[in-house]
Amino acid sequence: MNHETLQSYIDTANSGKWSIPISSFKISPTVEVALVWSERPMGKISNEENKRFFLIKNEIEYVAIIYDMKEDNLHWLALERYRKRGYLSRALHDHIFPFLSWEGRSEQKATANTKESEEYLTKLGFEKMLERKPNAMGHQTYSLNLESVGNFKAESIDRTPNSKADIDNIKQELRRLAAEVRIVRDKLECTYDDDFGLDNQANELTRIAHCIDE
Repeated sequence: MNHETLQSYIDTANSGKWSIPISSFKISPTVEVALVWSERPMGKISNEENKRFFLIKNEIEYVAIIYDMKEDNLHWLALERYRKRGYLSRALHDHIFPFLSWEGRSEQKATANTKESEEYLTKLGFEKMLERKPNAMGHQTYSLNLESVGNFKAESIDRTPNSKADIDNIKQELRRLAAEVRIVRDKLECTYDDDFGLDNQANELTRIAHCIDE
């Protein structure tokens, strides 16, 4: 995940015109958890999956983004005009680190390859992992004990959809998926005389769509 891609995601978030699948919820008024697909899945590989990001905003727009590479690393980028204003560090310290700890993550690693980035990680509470030598790109690994960060309260999570249209889109997507599954069911039945349980899967998708109606 390079800086150009992160920059494009911030720009797209500020425009509100995503051309790729994205779903999000808030963990604070200024931090959103975003599940982003780099492209719409086509089924060509078996393990297509989203990537998780934290989007950070001020009162006006999104100002920074963090790519969550799980325990191994966090890759972040702040818009140049908003750097050194504390948006990123406050979001990490006050919301993101406590949230990761609440999820069950006990340690967070990050890497630095400049004096400035090393100082930044140290200010955030990271400690250099002396047993790890810098990698081939010259990145030194740092570690933060997430058990020592502040507590996160589950009631801080806001999953409220932006509009009724968002709910309608979810229901429509569920019904479309149910129909697609039935198409594959038909092909399996005609080829193998067995639907391999897909009829039940399609019915379950339809049931979920009806539950959302309620």
